[in-house]
Amino acid sequence: MVPYNIHAPPLPLPNGDSGPLYYLAILVIALAAGFWAIAILAFALRRRKTKPVPLAPVPAPDALLGAVLIAAVSGGLAIVALTWFPATMWVWLLLTILLLTKPTKGLNLDQTRDRAVGTVIGAAAAGLVAVAGTPQPIKGLLALLCIVVALTVMLSGLPYWLYASFLTPGVVFMDSSPGDGIELAAERAALTLSGAAVAVGLSFLINMVVHWRRRRAGVPRVPAT
Repeated sequence: MVPYNIHAPPLPLPNGDSGPLYYLAILVIALAAGFWAIAILAFALRRRKTKPVPLAPVPAPDALLGAVLIAAVSGGLAIVALTWFPATMWVWLLLTILLLTKPTKGLNLDQTRDRAVGTVIGAAAAGLVAVAGTPQPIKGLLALLCIVVALTVMLSGLPYWLYASFLTPGVVFMDSSPGDGIELAAERAALTLSGAAVAVGLSFLINMVVHWRRRRAGVPRVPAT
């Protein structure tokens, strides 16, 4: 929610207030939505046939160092986007980075590849729908259908690229307006591919910095996670 709130800030409170109370309301809503999402995911994962592989606990200094690097890179990109590219959907770049940056030993390359492939497929499908001149109400129905199918694919444990293939047109249809479907689909693909590249580089950087810190502290050289 944070990148979207920066890109398109919510309207002021009913009394016109846009001061501290306004930002407090945004924070409360964001936290409530976060807890709601965690509850839904916890329920869904219990019903999922394939369980996620548990990760080893991360030492607090390493976790803090990784979080600072991710915040610095994503914050810097947000400033650049707001300064020079405010009219683009640059939030997709940030969301991709936050989703795919995982400083594991394999740098999360498999999921990153599947996300990139699925996004290109989904963007191409969304572009074809736009070229066909599909009315906006029909796009809205297609968006809902694509999101439902994407969530079903995710909860069924099917390949991740298939999930991204359905999610992408759903998001494009929801954010598009008459006449900009093709441009938005291309933008989604370009920003996702760029974000995937940044995520891999950032994961590598976090690993290298954590290795450096651990060498200085006399800790054996092991992956950041």
